[in-house]
Amino acid sequence: MEQQKLSKPYEGKDKYIFISYSHKDATEIFPIILHLQQKGYRVWYDEGIDPGNEWDESIAIHIQKATLMLAFISKNYLNSENCKDELNFARDEKIDRILIYIEDVQLPPGMRMRLGRQQAIYYCKYTNKNDFYEKLLSSDEMAQLRQKTTAPKTEQSTSKIPVSTDINPIARQTEKTTSDPVSTNVRGRTMVSGTVPTATTTASVQPKDEFSLKKPAATIESLCKDFVEKSPNKSLYTSNSEKLKKILRVPESANILISHDDTLMQTGKNGFMITKHGIYCKPLMEPIRLTLFTDIKNPSKLSITNAGILYTKMIAYMSGHQEEKERLLTLIKELAALVNKTSHK
Repeated sequence: MEQQKLSKPYEGKDKYIFISYSHKDATEIFPIILHLQQKGYRVWYDEGIDPGNEWDESIAIHIQKATLMLAFISKNYLNSENCKDELNFARDEKIDRILIYIEDVQLPPGMRMRLGRQQAIYYCKYTNKNDFYEKLLSSDEMAQLRQKTTAPKTEQSTSKIPVSTDINPIARQTEKTTSDPVSTNVRGRTMVSGTVPTATTTASVQPKDEFSLKKPAATIESLCKDFVEKSPNKSLYTSNSEKLKKILRVPESANILISHDDTLMQTGKNGFMITKHGIYCKPLMEPIRLTLFTDIKNPSKLSITNAGILYTKMIAYMSGHQEEKERLLTLIKELAALVNKTSHK
């Protein structure tokens, strides 16, 4: 099957292509994805979502971080609400898009109106698929990506790391490769290379397990839970989360860790929500925005204003409550540091 030959969906900080397609068209789409990967393009497609991740949120984040979306239009695509949501979300996020028609279909009037004049390639009309690839790869959007993209590296390595079975590695470092016995003094003891060390000369002091008394590693969930539990004003985080969630356009499947409605009557029109991926925020008189923790590269630039937490723009709207904002600032720094540390492992 073609899917078995595909490289894993790209996960990284470089520019990449988001593939929007109906799973029912996979047999048609996977050879195209494979061709792009072989040409050196970084590609993400939704087979890459880890089990347990929120599907909607993971899709949204990968669209936001993509440089270009290739949407493979078919009857199956137009009958899928998820596919149409992906295309509309990419439009809202101002992500470049190329529509590739794998069937000769027309967009519904509403979609045509929303998408306007959109670059399209009719794959279904090409009898020679090489001509299709030439057309696609010569587009300005693809050319830009190709110039800055290298062929993906093979994930598996055939080399093996040798495992040392020496009882005393320090003594081994002083041994000579010659077959003649050589006397060496190690830690006040005389060692003779080329001979089998005795039990009395190879005993080593085992280091104490310095991790045995450490607390369990912090997680995003545990840090947020601890933040709310230790808040002197827990009522700040007991708002009607459904109203705020709808206004902030947080995916239904997202796990809300912290929710703050900053309106007097709890209408959800302003405030912020924290999930394990980032912060959804709606400041007063400003548009909704999502700030991923991976986008906070320099936590030292986070600051407090009268209206909340700032990182070039407002990322967590909270008017007043100065002491609570100081706690929130510390939390966001910890979350950003934790996520960025994990992503670099």
